Amino acid sequence: MGITKPLKKGSKRYWRAIVRAHINVMRLYRDVVKIRLQLRENNLKDLEEAVTMFNDVAKAWLVSKIKKPLMSIVADSSLNLDFTDERASMEVREQRLMRLKVRVKGIVHDVAMGVDASLPLPLLNFFKTLSKEGAYIPDGFLTPFELTRLRLDDYGSVTSMSQD
Repeated sequence: MGITKPLKKGSKRYWRAIVRAHINVMRLYRDVVKIRLQLRENNLKDLEEAVTMFNDVAKAWLVSKIKKPLMSIVADSSLNLDFTDERASMEVREQRLMRLKVRVKGIVHDVAMGVDASLPLPLLNFFKTLSKEGAYIPDGFLTPFELTRLRLDDYGSVTSMSQD
């Protein structure tokens, strides 16, 4: 095209240019929304696959941490930990409860100590991916309590996390 004349305010060309500018801005916004939704969909698909894979990794790590105290419960066939048995005396029920507490404490202790020392690196990296800003959290992955600690944008992306 050639050189165009300046637009006169209030002219038909002026209003047409305003409408076209508005339409182009709306198209641009629609395209950005479309790209963000596609990005969200792709990330959620990848994360859902990763969740199933890392679920197995986490289970294997957890089993390795609780194997010893759990085996002490399973291996001893004479061990009775039923502290709710009404037929047993109060002293026997208290002893059973104490045995159960010791074993549960052993399980919790082994898991807590193992988190610092031996959590598999791929699992740590997965948690880092989930906890960074801009990450999309798969539906049903977090509890309602955990979700209250997150701030999400309109597309479900994490914008910030509470430190509480």
